[in-house]
This record gives sequence, structure tokens and C-alpha cells, in this order.
Amino acid sequence: MAVAGIRSGLAAIIIILYDNPKKFYFSFTTWAGAICYSIMVLCFVSANKMTNDFIAYYRKNISGHSTIRKNVISLLDWCKEKSIICAVCTNKREDFNALVTANEIIHFYHEECLF
Repeated sequence: MAVAGIRSGLAAIIIILYDNPKKFYFSFTTWAGAICYSIMVLCFVSANKMTNDFIAYYRKNISGHSTIRKNVISLLDWCKEKSIICAVCTNKREDFNALVTANEIIHFYHEECLF
């Protein structure tokens, strides 16, 4: 929140220096715009905080129920026998995917793809 406030303050100073107004007008639309901007910044900061909190919670409490779907390992074995190149598609972030699937499918990764 402090970063967003500092960024907004610096932007206001730059606009004032650039525009060099002779007089400030605080009309209804100016106040409405300021209030809407403040609400937008609060929502943005809150959404970022909630997202980071969820990611931290999910990382600590990753479910043992998150597993590879049935028959995927046999399909990967078949593709490897036929020299078919495959890619991983998941609904999880890469670091969570590694936590869930690394032990089961690590031997299918190409050496150049391992970090």
C-alpha cells in the first residue's frame, strides 16, 4: 500500500511540474476521479495481497490428492518408446507442479529441460 501511495505521489508531482498549472480546480469530477482512482488502487493492492496469501497457503498445504491422471504414465512410456516428444500441460504453477509430479515423471523429461 505504501508503494502505491508513493508511486501516486510521485506521479502527481511530475504532472504538476510538467503541466505547471496557474490555479487548481477541485470540481466534482476531480474529486470523483480521485476517489475512483483510490478505490482502484485499494482493489489492486488487496488482490495482490490475497493472491500472495493464497499461494503461500497452497504451497504449505498442497494436497496429496493432486496426482497425475490415470494412464498418463503408460501413455508417456508408449510415447518414449515411439520417440514422440511430449510437453507438460497443467493447471498448476510450475513450482507446484514439480512438487506434485516430479517423483512420478522426472525420468520422462529430456536432459536439456531439467533445471
